[in-house]
Amino acid sequence: MAGNYGAGSTRTTPEPAYFTRKTEPVGRKREVIVCHKPCEPWRNTDQNTRKLPWAGLHPKAKDFLATEATLQKLSSDYAPYAQTLIEGGDLSEWHDAPLWKEKQQKSRSKSGPVTVYNPLERAAFRMAHQAFQTASGANGQIVERTVKEKNVGFRNPEELRLYLEALLRAQDQICALSGLDLNLDEQGGDKQLLASLDRIDSNGQYEEGNLQIVCRFINRWKSADDNAEFQRLLGVLNS
Repeated sequence: MAGNYGAGSTRTTPEPAYFTRKTEPVGRKREVIVCHKPCEPWRNTDQNTRKLPWAGLHPKAKDFLATEATLQKLSSDYAPYAQTLIEGGDLSEWHDAPLWKEKQQKSRSKSGPVTVYNPLERAAFRMAHQAFQTASGANGQIVERTVKEKNVGFRNPEELRLYLEALLRAQDQICALSGLDLNLDEQGGDKQLLASLDRIDSNGQYEEGNLQIVCRFINRWKSADDNAEFQRLLGVLNS
């Protein structure tokens, strides 16, 4: 897994390797033997289908996942990290280590901040930006019908993102209306359970006290209905 534009992985298949003779197209144009080992298609995602952009990797990981480094077998220190990254597992064991933190701090001082988001933070980031995009697309828009204003009571997406992170934690990452566990990452899990930002009062703004996080399908079902009435109907359904 390597590259300046992305990271990813592949697996070899049971078919045997085969060899071809070739002349180098550049340089000294030597006669070389090329080994071909059949592999699965290259993937730039982990096993949970989450994207693995190069810019999103921890700066310490880039040291041993760069193209040149991965031509060699990874050491016992780094191989478990690469495996966990591919599997979409929890990387905090490494990211919290003093050496890794020092590397990230040095990277920030040289080339700006490098942020490694966990699933909760990614979900909050996505919902915050979607809210601002929805509001900007609705304000003053007149098409075949009048679209009601959806103003945001936060100064910017970053302020809303921090609020949504706290809200997700306060809700224990559970849908505020159905009680179902939320899927925090758009690339993995059941997309109908994806965390979705909902206004309790659909006529109100995206503002503190009027927001709750629900499953995507619950948000779609509720639409602009009264929150209390929708909760009542869910109770009837569950009775």
